[in-house]
Amino acid sequence: MKTGRTELWTIHQLSAEVERVLAVDYEGSRNGRVRDIPDLRTIRYYTTAGLLERPAEMRGRTALYGRRHLLQLVAIKKLQARGLSLTQVQERIAGATDATLRRLAGWRAEADVEMNADSAPSPGTGRNVAAGPFWKSLPAPVPTRPQTIDESSERKAAKPERSSPFPSY
Repeated sequence: MKTGRTELWTIHQLSAEVERVLAVDYEGSRNGRVRDIPDLRTIRYYTTAGLLERPAEMRGRTALYGRRHLLQLVAIKKLQARGLSLTQVQERIAGATDATLRRLAGWRAEADVEMNADSAPSPGTGRNVAAGPFWKSLPAPVPTRPQTIDESSERKAAKPERSSPFPSY
């Protein structure tokens, strides 16, 4: 799926794209404890853990991911293949520019024709990954819709009268 110049993928398409990119010059993990290609569950876990930025866009309930997410996932898998733990991987990729991610991922220049040199974090993330785990920050306030006089009177009118001798609390 393309929107303007940016190519976006669903989580299934992103996983397939990572597999396609890693099919070239990637031997996988030596110890066999790390999955060579991230599945959907792993991608969601990496997002929750802060290794992977939040989706670039949401269309209804469908998350869409961009080239930066692809770079992050390839860098994560290549660093894991070198024997680094997820904590060590996160230290290296947190807040990294696209140029740094390309270097960590061993990205070839010819595969990089469409990417910008040093883009900012993915649009729609609303935060910098280097800021730390998302669960430690306060959520954004939820906007409330002002209540009109008609709505409040409708609610009172819709409330049935109780015919019980006991008070209602």
